[in-house]
Amino acid sequence: HRDLHSFPTRRSSDLKQGKATSYGLEAEFNAYISDSLSLFINPTFTKFTYDEDISFQGSILDTKNRKKVDTPEITAKVGVIYSIYGFEFIPTLGYVGERYGDALGNEKIDAYWLSDLKVTYKKDNLFKGTTLKASLEINNIFDKQYVSVINASDDSRGGSASYYQGAPLNEMEERRVGKECRARWS
Repeated sequence: HRDLHSFPTRRSSDLKQGKATSYGLEAEFNAYISDSLSLFINPTFTKFTYDEDISFQGSILDTKNRKKVDTPEITAKVGVIYSIYGFEFIPTLGYVGERYGDALGNEKIDAYWLSDLKVTYKKDNLFKGTTLKASLEINNIFDKQYVSVINASDDSRGGSASYYQGAPLNEMEERRVGKECRARWS
């Protein structure tokens, strides 16, 4: 994986069986609505296709100009950051577009949306320079079932790919109390 950082690139890669070309665009948009409210949108577009048919065990797979295995064209993350009285509320929506589990495009995996929520609290100078920070993160709020990883070779035929289910509804929490260290150089 290569970060594209908001500019299009074109790259060719040699595969064991043939060639594929990818190009894409990744962007970050932030809107600061007020001192306590901001919005972010991070879309990604990736075009990754086979340049030629793939030779496999003496036969030819018709892969020319087809999508590369496990590569959605569109992904995105959108959310809001709302800050008030030391709290930050960060609801997000993530999108992964449709993709395929095989090079011939027969095993279509549907697109999906996931909803997450993170809440943090930070209190400076709690006890003589110590800082309290606590956070709670709830992922996949609506317990959506989805395929997160496809393990398949470019030359695999239908039925030989492995599909891994994404994480169900889960939560993580973190609590920290500590001193902040600050250094100043002149």
